[in-house]
Amino acid sequence: IQCIIVAKLDFRDLHSKFRLFLDSTDKSLIYYIAVSLIVFFKGQLSSLFVSFVLPKEQVAIYFAAFNISTILGLVSVAQIQQLYPELINKPYQKIVNTMKNNLKFIIGINLAILIFFIIVGKFLLLLLYGSPNYVSAYPYLIVLTLCSLISSAGMVLSTYMTAQGHQKYKSKLQLELLIFVMFMMVIFHKLGLWGAILTSLSLEIYAFIRYFVFYITDIKKMEICYKKGI
Repeated sequence: IQCIIVAKLDFRDLHSKFRLFLDSTDKSLIYYIAVSLIVFFKGQLSSLFVSFVLPKEQVAIYFAAFNISTILGLVSVAQIQQLYPELINKPYQKIVNTMKNNLKFIIGINLAILIFFIIVGKFLLLLLYGSPNYVSAYPYLIVLTLCSLISSAGMVLSTYMTAQGHQKYKSKLQLELLIFVMFMMVIFHKLGLWGAILTSLSLEIYAFIRYFVFYITDIKKMEICYKKGI
């Protein structure tokens, strides 16, 4: 409202201006928005299930593990964000080498974090939350960190998909993943807290497989064009 007042926007010709905006906008932006919305909603389902269905004690235990694994996952996100310009309009061999190096780097970082948590996870939970009750979050922390590892590797492959202009396909794939996670929640919901954890794990594994299959298929097409000099 403040922006409207300050900018003194004229809404009398809003319809034609909106049509002009749509006509001048890259249509792939629509798919990008769709992907962002679905990814956000898909990522919140397990947390919503825990928050509204499980007892308060289990909710506290879940988020004790979830918050730590999520915060450390930002390390991977920061690395992946700088990957986009390295994949856009680059030659085939450059893309292959970039993907290999980044996958190794991301998996290496997350594997090191996972091993670190396996060794000192219980002590870390006790140190951060100050109560022995939170030590029971240790197995959930390990599995969620494994989820973060698989998710980070999948994000590298997902970044390739975006950089190569496959946003339309990616939006359809994200819708498929949303349906998949809802289906898995129906299967695992009776397991309570472990149901939410296993839902997240199964989602990350399935998403990684789908991203990996697409990447291998698409990179082989690119290789054929490269050998033919196209």
